[in-house]
Amino acid sequence: MAVLKGYTYILPTSSPFEALDEIKIALLLEDIGIVPLHLNDRVNLWLSGKRVRKPAEICPYSRAVKCDPLFNPNCHNEEKRNTLCKFPHVVYLAAFRNKLKVGTAVKGREILRVYEQGARAFSILTVTQNYPRAVMLERMVSKTYDEIRERPRITYSDVIVHNTDEIIHLRDKLNQVTKRIALDLGLNDWLRARILY
Repeated sequence: MAVLKGYTYILPTSSPFEALDEIKIALLLEDIGIVPLHLNDRVNLWLSGKRVRKPAEICPYSRAVKCDPLFNPNCHNEEKRNTLCKFPHVVYLAAFRNKLKVGTAVKGREILRVYEQGARAFSILTVTQNYPRAVMLERMVSKTYDEIRERPRITYSDVIVHNTDEIIHLRDKLNQVTKRIALDLGLNDWLRARILY
């Protein structure tokens, strides 16, 4: 019998525009590792009644104050085989009705991130080797370009778009900004904006 330590996601990496159904959840089991779950799998969990809390650790690279290894098995700890900080990360631009923001996501999860935020279109500036590089680039873009903000306050009215023409205009604007930033920074792997309905 294995002890359940937490859960994680198995992320597709073949393309920046992966289908959402290709993101699979998996259990993290002690002494066994990551075990993928499939649709309709049954899991028999036996609870001991004992709750062990591992203290959250400070992550030197994260903007968040704490990194909880239980919730995030791919933590920054060096002794872990695969760490979140060492995964390739995507730096993207997301467009809302009247705001543009820059963000980062693990490669393969960026489309899920922008869906969660309620963006109408997004483009990819570049794919970086790791999380620290992505964060440095994200901060540089948000500080250098006035029209881009790192973490703007998104309101309900920002995600409401009234017609298709408005979305097309938003995509064209995002394409212009993405191309300009990519050329300024010498990024040659940028991708044009994609509309999210």
